[in-house]
Amino acid sequence: MPATEIAGSFELRADASTAASRLRWRLNRLRCMTPAEIRHRAMRMLAIHAERAGVLGSARVPAPRIGSPADAWMGCAPNVDPEPYLAAADRIRAGRLDIFALRDFDAGSPPRWNRDPKTGIEAPLRFGKLLDYRNPATVGDIKYLWEPNRHLHFVTLAQAYALTGAERYAQTLRRHVETWIDECPFRMGANWSSALEAGLRLMNWSLAWQLIGGVDSPIFRGDGERFRARWLESVFQHGEFVTGHFSQHSSANNHLIGEAGGHVRRRLEEEVVGLELQPARRVEVGGGADAEQHVVRRRLLAPDVMQVVGHDQRQPQLR
Repeated sequence: MPATEIAGSFELRADASTAASRLRWRLNRLRCMTPAEIRHRAMRMLAIHAERAGVLGSARVPAPRIGSPADAWMGCAPNVDPEPYLAAADRIRAGRLDIFALRDFDAGSPPRWNRDPKTGIEAPLRFGKLLDYRNPATVGDIKYLWEPNRHLHFVTLAQAYALTGAERYAQTLRRHVETWIDECPFRMGANWSSALEAGLRLMNWSLAWQLIGGVDSPIFRGDGERFRARWLESVFQHGEFVTGHFSQHSSANNHLIGEAGGHVRRRLEEEVVGLELQPARRVEVGGGADAEQHVVRRRLLAPDVMQVVGHDQRQPQLR
C-alpha cells in the first residue's frame, strides 16, 4: 500500500476514535444527569437558539452616566520596588507571555485573540454558546486559547502604570483592550462560549481599571473618552452574558465561583459609572461533595473566593 494511503487510513482512524471518545463522554454526562438537569439543559438550548436568532436577548447597551468618582478600593503600598513589575510589563509590551508550558512565548502585542498559541489554530467566529470548544480540530487546545484571553496581563500593565505614570504602559493596555473588542465581537467565537471565562476576564478588567485611576484616569482624556465608552459597553455585555449563563446543576462547581466573582466586579464598576443594573441574582451551590471540592482544589480557588466575598473588606495593594 502506498505511504499516502497508509497515512490517510491512520488519519481516518484517529478521527473516528476522537468522534467515538466525544460520543462516550456525552453519553456518560447524560447518564449522570438528573431529570431536572436534563430539562434545564433542554430549555437552555432552546433559549440559546432563540438568542442566536435574535428572538431573545437584547444587544442594547445603556449609555453610561459618568458622575463623581467613587472611592478607590485599590492602591499602591508605600516603598514598593517597581522593578519586578516594570520588567514583567516590558515583556508584555514586547509580546512575550508565559502560557502554561509555553514559556516566554512570542504571542505578539497584542496577541491574536482567537488563535490557540499552542497549535496555531484560529477558532472561528461562530455563535459562541453553540461552538464546540471541546473539539481540538475547531479551536485547538482551548485552555491555551483561553488563558491569554483572561487578561491577567492587563493587571501587570496597569500595575506598571500605577507605579510610574508612564504612558507607554497605558497605551499598550488600551491597544490590547481595543483589539480584543474588535476581534471578539459580543457573543461570537470561543471567547464568548464560557461564562467562567467572561467572569474571570471581568475580574481582571476591574483590577486594571482601578489601578489606572478609575473613571477619571488620565488615559480617558481627549480621544480616550471613546475608548472608555467602548470598554464600559463591553463590561456591560460581559455582565449580561455571565448573568444569563450561570452554571447550574452538575456544572455548578468551581466555574460558579469565577462567574459570581465576575458578576460582583461588574456591579462594582457599574455603580461607579451609573450603568443600569439588572436585579442581582442569588447564587447558591448545592451541598453535595464532589471532586471539585477536594482540598487542593479549594486552595487553588481561595483567591477567587476572596474576590467574591471579601471585595469590600480591605483594599488590595501592590507589595
